[in-house]
Amino acid sequence: MPKPSKIPLAKDKTCEGCHRRPRWSIKSKYCQKCSKSYQRMRNKGYPPEAVQGFWDYIDKYDYVCAYTQMALDLDDPKSSRYMVFDHVVPGDPRKIVPCTALANTMKTDMLVDEFKDAVCQIADHFRLGKPVNIKDPVHWYRLFPKKTGSSDD
Repeated sequence: MPKPSKIPLAKDKTCEGCHRRPRWSIKSKYCQKCSKSYQRMRNKGYPPEAVQGFWDYIDKYDYVCAYTQMALDLDDPKSSRYMVFDHVVPGDPRKIVPCTALANTMKTDMLVDEFKDAVCQIADHFRLGKPVNIKDPVHWYRLFPKKTGSSDD
């Protein structure tokens, strides 16, 4: 059984992240869920506009995946539903959204529209036997990074 917290809860104030739950403590601006998210974003060094965009998403939708609307797991990093931060544009940390580890792994270096198109084409192939014709994603250079100033382009 966990020991009771010595810091009293701040039940009269709402969280500055989700604006739904009471603050975790008098000293915190966030509820327990948002406090974990804040620490993870701070540790990753996301810029202020990315952090604000994340809070805007959480305020509007709560802790659900931006791509699947599945409830996110904030506690178990081994879960396929564990919340990770997805770069909407691969490699650009200025806009992040919460998503499941599974969706993030599937999306990899795709833009959102590319990801949706790929998932729909694959689903149509499984359900209807339609051929899959996925174009190379714009940011697909994970294994072979593009060389700047190369004459091979």
